[in-house]
Amino acid sequence: MVLGAAVRADGAPTPVLLRRVERAAALMAGGTGDFLVVTGGAIAGRPAESAVMAAVARDLGVPADRIVCESKARNTRENARFSLDLLAGRGGVGTVVVITDAWHLPRALMLFRRAAPSGLAVRGCAAPMRAGRLGWWLSALREIPAIAVDAVRARKG
Repeated sequence: MVLGAAVRADGAPTPVLLRRVERAAALMAGGTGDFLVVTGGAIAGRPAESAVMAAVARDLGVPADRIVCESKARNTRENARFSLDLLAGRGGVGTVVVITDAWHLPRALMLFRRAAPSGLAVRGCAAPMRAGRLGWWLSALREIPAIAVDAVRARKG
């Protein structure tokens, strides 16, 4: 499962989105995963993040019939809920690998594990970081309040 990231106004993928899809395509090429779920909706009139990620994945050699698009999610909680709902119709899925940035991974895993049905294992894989240390720390600091908010919201349902 590749979590969405911003899409440029012209519909082009941002470097963050590219890194996440590149990691997923490399894992699939190495034999990890039967299919690729890309999750993320349209924000601010731009194309859906999932559609852009699917196109990138195809360009990287992932067969179109192995790509599943979830195009409604607008945040990480919805990424978890909506993409896991898509898996409910696919029998035999025992493990999902959530791909996002390292600073985002702890919160994403918390939300996916809470939303996952019993028996579904959720693992994480960080996309390689290319930002400088300051950018990484600023992104990581943003996650602290987000973890607290999502922990409370997840308990409420």
